[in-house]
Amino acid sequence: MSSARSSLSIAISPRAVVVLACLLSQVPGAQSTICYDTTGLPNTNYYPCEPDATISSCCAAGDVCYSNGLCSPSQARKDAHPKGTFITDFYRDSCSDPSFKDPKCLSQCFNESHQGITKCGQNRYCCYGLPGCNCNDARQVVTIVDGSVIATIDLGVSTSIAHTSSSTSTSKDPTATTTAPESSTPANTSQSQGSKSSAVPIGVGVGVGGAALIAVAAAAFFLRRRRRQKSPPLGPQPKSETKPDGLHPEMMISHTTAELPSPHGTPMYELPAPR
Repeated sequence: MSSARSSLSIAISPRAVVVLACLLSQVPGAQSTICYDTTGLPNTNYYPCEPDATISSCCAAGDVCYSNGLCSPSQARKDAHPKGTFITDFYRDSCSDPSFKDPKCLSQCFNESHQGITKCGQNRYCCYGLPGCNCNDARQVVTIVDGSVIATIDLGVSTSIAHTSSSTSTSKDPTATTTAPESSTPANTSQSQGSKSSAVPIGVGVGVGGAALIAVAAAAFFLRRRRRQKSPPLGPQPKSETKPDGLHPEMMISHTTAELPSPHGTPMYELPAPR
């Protein structure tokens, strides 16, 4: 019986490994890099621009990532913003470093109530606050090295992007403001929409699934090897001897013959002698 169970478990293990690995690779929202907002809390509405990097800036689904940590809203968001507001050229939001001390994390404009940012010139940007943004006011202008497009967050990472675009308020949209006329989008942002793309959910999903497959396969291998080492060798089974009549020795019944008296009262072993 133990031999049959062992062979059954060995036959099922590889199939279980494959099934488990396939299930893990299809887990939605599985991403190895977590984005944090400026308060240090996880922000599930933003995604890493460089999912394979140790530290990465984060932008919303559909938006464009720049190497200096800035994000540029997608054209769909610009087209869907509510009337009476406009969308800034850039904004800052999350990073995979909760302390925002890494150079890839944009640490400027933290003191402003809004996240919108407008370019004022070479390496000069204006942070939007409650009074608006004035590039001539040195108190509102910060120095940020101009960056280049590094990725576009795939819309497939979030199904809520359409709701965000259609029902965005001033307090929720990092780029929406009502204090200035609508700004134009930089030319390099629109040109990069078609040429620069980053399939974040696919790459992360495959990475997690591949790692899970290797881990599960290794665990199954060592478990099987350990079982083989612990199981005692099976010796030859003792052969049971059977009698010619097919009965086992323990089932043999000993018969005793009772001595019956003869018709004349003489025992059978005492016969009369011949005359």
